[in-house]
Amino acid sequence: MRWLLWLCVLAALIDLRAFGLTDLDEGFYASVAREMRQSGDWRTPTLGGEPWFEKPPLLYWLMTLSMRVFGENEFALRLPSALFYALTILLIAWWGNRRLGQSAGSWGALLFALAPLSLILARLAITDMTLTFFLTLAVIALWEISNLTPPSPISARRERGATPASPSA
Repeated sequence: MRWLLWLCVLAALIDLRAFGLTDLDEGFYASVAREMRQSGDWRTPTLGGEPWFEKPPLLYWLMTLSMRVFGENEFALRLPSALFYALTILLIAWWGNRRLGQSAGSWGALLFALAPLSLILARLAITDMTLTFFLTLAVIALWEISNLTPPSPISARRERGATPASPSA
């Protein structure tokens, strides 16, 4: 099963520059990352020289770093999305295997990996796959925290059928 998950990740990485920037947002985000790289200002994203605070800057930073390594091309711009796709697959597999058994997590990760929308978003230079990863991480963290926190004494008494003591008059 693991080899199939890695095959999905490899498929997302293969020829990320096979087609030009297609989505309008891809062009916006690419321009913001390019301007950030050219200006050296990592704190204020700009589009056409004007501040651009439409999205959190993490994706712009990652695109800028990727462009430094791979040059200004579609592969560099789309690599962060493909990496967050891979990280989401690993996160689902790890958590599912840990919580539900060895094969459950792998199947869940495979279902995510082969979902048409996941495959499409993994190959676009937009924020969706980054959001998917962090939202998945947040839901898992919330689940884990809710299962670790012991009940408060008041809620434990209520579960046993007791009511809180009222002040005596």
